[in-house]
Amino acid sequence: IPRAHPGLATALLEGIATGWPEERAPQLTPEQRATLVEAARTSAAALGVSFDKVAARWTMPNVFRVP
Repeated sequence: IPRAHPGLATALLEGIATGWPEERAPQLTPEQRATLVEAARTSAAALGVSFDKVAARWTMPNVFRVP
């Protein structure tokens, strides 16, 4: 996501937010969580809303933030 064209990154995140099964949080390892935080941290600020939509769909509001 951080290196993707902004339009593609937005589409990918929106697709995950829309298509992910409702209220089914993924099971993430600590390493996977760290990778997600880093991806959000190094992405364009404009993608914040899309990251928030994914986090809401996953019922994990802080998944893209440092604990």
